[in-house]
Amino acid sequence: MLRETMVLSKFWGSKSFNWIKRAKNILGRWKGQWLYFSPWIALGDFACATVLRKSNSGLKHRISRSYYKAAQNLIEEKYQHVIDDWREAEKGASNIEEDSPIFIFWWQGIEKLPGICSYCVESIKAHSGSHPVVVIDKDNYSDFVDIPVYITKKVESGVIGLTLFSDILRCALLYERGGIWI
Repeated sequence: MLRETMVLSKFWGSKSFNWIKRAKNILGRWKGQWLYFSPWIALGDFACATVLRKSNSGLKHRISRSYYKAAQNLIEEKYQHVIDDWREAEKGASNIEEDSPIFIFWWQGIEKLPGICSYCVESIKAHSGSHPVVVIDKDNYSDFVDIPVYITKKVESGVIGLTLFSDILRCALLYERGGIWI
């Protein structure tokens, strides 16, 4: 039993097993492309992923270009209506006015911004036009939006990180006040 286990462990860690995993990955991808796109797309990708894998030849690049162009065309054929519907819905849907505020959030406060970030904020202020720039931090966010107490307690205890909190703040702020979030 011990000898069989050693043989199997050597196999699973060997280059042979890596080739088996790679082949299964390529064949699975190829099958999906064959079923959902076309045989030509599947064959082109299969050739580039296997036979021409280490090649940098013009043939590989021509196959790849035609493969991606064919995939792009098929996606456009199948899903152009989704793009068109989205573009139609976007017309006139903007809630950004000429004087909508630009909100910037930095938890520690603007005085603690690293050098490059402070340059960015200054650039935003210089190019904001008629949009007022509002820097929000841990001391003033409650002046602009009401965040439920149970969320602020989770932030204070570390259950919710600052990334998630900034997402919550952004959604609430833009929903209640509109404007631009950077």
